[in-house]
Amino acid sequence: MHNIYRGGVNYRFGGNNTKEVPVANWGGFYIGGNGGYLTARNPSTYEIGPGGAVPPNLQTFTLAPAGYLFGAQAGYNWQAGAWVLGVEADIQGTTAREHDTCIVACSDAAGTTAYDQKLSYFGTVRGRVGYSIGATLFYATAGYAYGETKTTLAAAVNSPLVQFPFKHSKGGYAVGGGIESPLQIFGLFGPNWTTKTEYLYVDLGGSTDTLAPFVPNPTVDTFTTKTQAHIFRGGINYHFNAPVVASY
Repeated sequence: MHNIYRGGVNYRFGGNNTKEVPVANWGGFYIGGNGGYLTARNPSTYEIGPGGAVPPNLQTFTLAPAGYLFGAQAGYNWQAGAWVLGVEADIQGTTAREHDTCIVACSDAAGTTAYDQKLSYFGTVRGRVGYSIGATLFYATAGYAYGETKTTLAAAVNSPLVQFPFKHSKGGYAVGGGIESPLQIFGLFGPNWTTKTEYLYVDLGGSTDTLAPFVPNPTVDTFTTKTQAHIFRGGINYHFNAPVVASY
């Protein structure tokens, strides 16, 4: 009689022991809200025209409005396997502002120019393309952007400050990306809720304005500026479809 003890390994042809993670359902309509932070880097110039007490001069600088944003979004997704295509529109109010900064000959009262620039609101209409890994969607986005920039210049040449307000509603583009996944906080939200983290770069183009002559300075000065903002925001969405969380 013989006692045999042995171990071994096998290779299974055509077998697959890897358990696939099911893809979440992202298709359909959704709405939600968001909030975040905005910081801008707006290239600007101020040109003093000829004929005044201050010689002609071109000043180049960057305005940097910054502040919080809040708003809402709505969209629709189409899904083919793990790939997700969609469209999304949003509207945002902002507190982004830069003010009380002096430009041009700020050492004395002659020739001073101060500004107060705000980005009042902006919105976008964008396409999205993403890929879902399990219940997490990674996406890129790009499309049309619009918004309103307000700038008030306070200028003085040997006289009290004179204010020149300018307001422009401009269109441009937005591009960015983000991550969206199920919202799970102590079981307070159902499976149709998701949370997202997103970055957008928004460019609303530029504008040029002239400051009419004022006594005692008969010059016509020119102010130009662009609106180029970096958007960092998070939000939540409610999806009007089968649960976003994939079921096994």
